[in-house]
Amino acid sequence: MSLSGPFIRRPVATSLSAIGLLLLGLAGYLALPVSSMPVVDLPTIVIRAALPGAGPETMAAAVATPIERQLGVIAGLDELNSINTEGSTTIVAQFALGRDIDSIAHDVQAALNAVAADLPAAMPQPPLYIKANPNVFPILTLALSSDALPPDAVYDWADRLIVQHLTQVPGVAQVEISGADKSALRIQADPQALAARGLTLDDVRVALEQAVVTLPAGSLEGPDRSVVITVTGTVRDAASLRRQIIAWSGGAPIRLGDVATVGTAPGNLKVGSWFNGDRAVLVDIRKEPGANTLATVDRVRASLVQLRAWLPPAIAIHVVADRTRTLRSGIADLQATMVATIALVVVVVGLFLRHGAAPLIPALTIPVTLAGSFAAMYGLGFSLDNLSIMALVIAIGFIVDDTIVMVETVTRLIEQGLPPRQAALRGARQVAFTIVALTAALLAALIPILFMPDLLGRFFREFGLTLAVAITLSAGLSLTLTPSLCARLLKPADGRAPDRPGQGPIARATAAYGRSLDWALARPGLMLGGVGLSVVVVAVLFAAVPKGFLPRQDSGVIRAVTDAPADISFAAMSERQGAVSRILLADPAVAAVTSAVGVGLWNALKTGTLTITLTPLDQRKATAEA
Repeated sequence: MSLSGPFIRRPVATSLSAIGLLLLGLAGYLALPVSSMPVVDLPTIVIRAALPGAGPETMAAAVATPIERQLGVIAGLDELNSINTEGSTTIVAQFALGRDIDSIAHDVQAALNAVAADLPAAMPQPPLYIKANPNVFPILTLALSSDALPPDAVYDWADRLIVQHLTQVPGVAQVEISGADKSALRIQADPQALAARGLTLDDVRVALEQAVVTLPAGSLEGPDRSVVITVTGTVRDAASLRRQIIAWSGGAPIRLGDVATVGTAPGNLKVGSWFNGDRAVLVDIRKEPGANTLATVDRVRASLVQLRAWLPPAIAIHVVADRTRTLRSGIADLQATMVATIALVVVVVGLFLRHGAAPLIPALTIPVTLAGSFAAMYGLGFSLDNLSIMALVIAIGFIVDDTIVMVETVTRLIEQGLPPRQAALRGARQVAFTIVALTAALLAALIPILFMPDLLGRFFREFGLTLAVAITLSAGLSLTLTPSLCARLLKPADGRAPDRPGQGPIARATAAYGRSLDWALARPGLMLGGVGLSVVVVAVLFAAVPKGFLPRQDSGVIRAVTDAPADISFAAMSERQGAVSRILLADPAVAAVTSAVGVGLWNALKTGTLTITLTPLDQRKATAEA
């Protein structure tokens, strides 16, 4: 008794099982998260700390060194790097691949808590850490520009309205704004005015601390009520700060406005971003792990309609970078490949097998196999990303092969005079070993990918398992569903091969192949020499082919970094960054350029970032790489 026998004898149960698998796969396909890359938690933590006004040497000695000392005792730490710039420190800690990222994050947080007492008290906030993950890159970047409002005012609107609204969108994990800072009261002391009155900067500092301090002053107790008294500072705005008394001279008060210039300005004057050469505030939107990228971006874009109505007319919202462009095209290509493959299989099977119902069988089995692959992907926690889509496209070829082998064998037996059911039973027994052997060979070829170690293995595990599942399902359905359909759909023959249109060309092609095979078998030395030459050519081409971590894609976005001397000022860096943007915008293939200084992972003033958005591929002559 063969494996295919029970499925051939019970066509109703086989059909219902196939329909169930198809529905299960459809539900899995709709529920699969969509992302650009597999969700891989790399054992890498990035710690950021800020101390405004401190130089790189101070940041290294007072901030980076204590943190590194605490991180150094964590088990499994492989490498520790730090970058110290003016007012900012970034530390990258890489751990052994065997360690769990959540456990690492717990240890890092404990180390940061332990080092808090050794860090400068003037730090505005404790050090923060993030987990390194290829999917933490923003899925959507917005630029807010205004011709009438200053950058700090636009930043305030983004902080109070856009961040609060977009963080409530399902699938959004974080909304980060950059390119400006909140409004703050800024004091620029006049050294000559201070010296003329016998004062120093320390006198101003002490007076300001007393002006802004909030202290408890006890409470008033009554028979029925108790009132807590609090003494608050007198500073409310720039005008009240100018009137603040910092000292007395000859019975007359010396106010802050007498010795300093007081005004309102952004809290950080050494950060800026531009959109197409104009000042703008950037908004980076990141999704939650496992969330559907396409659905999240669609919901965010829908929310922008309401946000534009709430914002002042002077503020414009521009969509700068959308990481779903390649994802949408990849999924569209997958769907088109599936439809084209099924159509081509139907045409080829109908042309060569010359049987009316034969093309219908692969048209039914291929979607069921792909549906089962989608269901398995959902059960394994995978996502629809560039690597899994590539695996499914490759798997379609193997699915077609298994189905055609079974259909051709059963059709040949029917043409020899066997009834369809008996032909299906005999054909399944004849090709079962071949299909199992081919499947085992294909799975053996995937073993290096499935068990690939280190970082590369984590990225390609999803690709290998998706391909392995699809190949296994293809073999299983070729031995169960396909012969069952052959027994029900293929009609008995009348003792001779049917005469169909196109039989003459096919017969001539078969005869020509037979003659070429006879010629090759008569010259074994020449054939073996051709094999050796092919090996040499393959080796040469392998050495010449460009190599990379992932396949190259034209996403329509180019990211660039500019680097200047370490002692450059913010004004000079901004001017040079603007010059680069103007050169890029002059290219007709460039649709938009977003530029930033003092924004990014390293937060270095001498480093600028550029996001170059290209026009659609069908509207430009050159690729993004060119």
